[in-house]
Parts: sequence; C-alpha cells; structure tokens
Amino acid sequence: YKEGGQDIVNKFLSTTYRRGLTRSSVWNLEVNWDHEELTEITDDDIETKISTQLVVKNGVLYQLRSWLLTAEHTYKRKTQFTRDFIETKVMLTASRSFGFMWQ
Repeated sequence: YKEGGQDIVNKFLSTTYRRGLTRSSVWNLEVNWDHEELTEITDDDIETKISTQLVVKNGVLYQLRSWLLTAEHTYKRKTQFTRDFIETKVMLTASRSFGFMWQ
C-alpha cells in the first residue's frame, strides 16, 4: 500500500474469583486487563500508540435475614499514549427484599 497503513493488536484478559467466607458472606474479585497497540505506517515514519486498561473490582456481600449488605471497591487505571488516568471508587449498598402472598 503506497499511502501507508495501520496494524492493530488487541489483547484482553479477564478472571473472576468467588469465595464463601461464612455461611452468609461471599467475597468476589474480578480483574480485567485490556491492551491495544496501534501502528501507523506512512512513507516516512512508523508510529506506535499503546493503550492499556486495568480494572480490579473487589467486593464483599453479606446476607442478614431479608437484608443484603454490599461493600465494593473498584480500581481503574488507564494508560493512553502518554497520559495516565486513575479512578478509585468505593460503594456501600443495603437492600431489602419483600415477599407477599396473594390469596
């Protein structure tokens, strides 16, 4: 190709781990890794741009009768060309389920 071209390479890796801590609590761990390389070829130059993203989610679920209590921590790091973005999030939730019997 006389004008130039592009070459893109994507790599993705994902894993999940779940473990019961007690009868009423569970620990979840999820890791996602995404890597992309973009190579642009022109007549004069070859330029490679690399983008990488790592996401780690860590959470604990606890069941207390009809209540479900959840604590989740998310860490996200994205490296795009020459910049780094880091995001950390903590989320605490409490939910309750109701059951009705219709007659």
